[in-house]
Amino acid sequence: MELNGNNPASPPITCNKPQLTTSSSVEDLSEYTDADESISAPTEILAEFLSALMLKDYENALKYCKMILQYEPNHATAKEFYPLILEKLIQASAEAESKEDKDSSESDSSDDNSDSESEENNESSSSSSSSSSS
Repeated sequence: MELNGNNPASPPITCNKPQLTTSSSVEDLSEYTDADESISAPTEILAEFLSALMLKDYENALKYCKMILQYEPNHATAKEFYPLILEKLIQASAEAESKEDKDSSESDSSDDNSDSESEENNESSSSSSSSSSS
C-alpha cells in the first residue's frame, strides 16, 4: 500500500489548515474567541473591590485590585487605584507606628512618674516614721 496517494482506490489526502491573520483589531479577535472565554475579571471580584474601597478596607481592596489586574492587566480603574491604595496602606502603617511610638513614650514617662512618685512616698513615709519614733 502506498502512502503517497497514488492508489487509485483512495482519494488524495489533503490537510486544510485554517489561516490565522495577525490583525490586532477587536473584530478580528472576536471570531477566534467564544463569549464564554472572555478575559474580563469576574463581576464578583469587581464588586468586592468596590465594596472594600467604600468601606476603606484597603488591605482587601489591594487584594482584589491585584486579582482584577491578573485578569485584565489594562483595567483602567484598577490601574488608577492601585498606587492610591498602596499610598493609603503606607500612610496607615506610618500612623500606626507613630501612634505606637507615642504610646510607648507616654507609658515610659508615666512609668518614670510613677517610679518617682513611689520613691517620694517611700521617703515621706520613712521620714514620718523616723520622726514619729523620735
